[in-house]
Amino acid sequence: MLRLENKSRRDFSGRVTTLLVHDTQSLFFLLTLIHNLWSAPVTAVLVGVMMGYFIGAVPAICSMLVLVCAVGTMIKVNDSIKILETKVKSTADKRVTTIQETLAGIGVVKMYNWEKSLGENINTIRNTELRYIFQLAVCRALLFVSFLLTPILMSIVAFERCIYFPPHFALI
Repeated sequence: MLRLENKSRRDFSGRVTTLLVHDTQSLFFLLTLIHNLWSAPVTAVLVGVMMGYFIGAVPAICSMLVLVCAVGTMIKVNDSIKILETKVKSTADKRVTTIQETLAGIGVVKMYNWEKSLGENINTIRNTELRYIFQLAVCRALLFVSFLLTPILMSIVAFERCIYFPPHFALI
């Protein structure tokens, strides 16, 4: 039977717990991403062609430029999200490890009356983690808003361009 020594258990237990939680979330998001990798470009091309046919080339091109700019912005925000997720994971790992070490040595902590200082240390780590989680939530909200606003902005630009460059035929 394989057994871990106490030193090994102490060094990696917080990291393993954190990785298990975040890896299951990453697997769920990967499945959604795989679907979007093939469907998003196909949808964008089809929408661009149909817009060019029904409302003209200039409004369609201007509207597609809005989409390209929005995708660029979403990529930058997603990079920020990745950086913040890494910071949250490392801070959570540090917090979990500190708590587990404290619980493992609770007899020594009580004997030397270190509860207050260890509690302050854990609270400091937790406050740092919460700050990163808040920043992550703001970035995710910006990403969500950009997902919602992109079609609206595309429509506004397309209709505004239709005023100056009317389509070659009337739909009615």
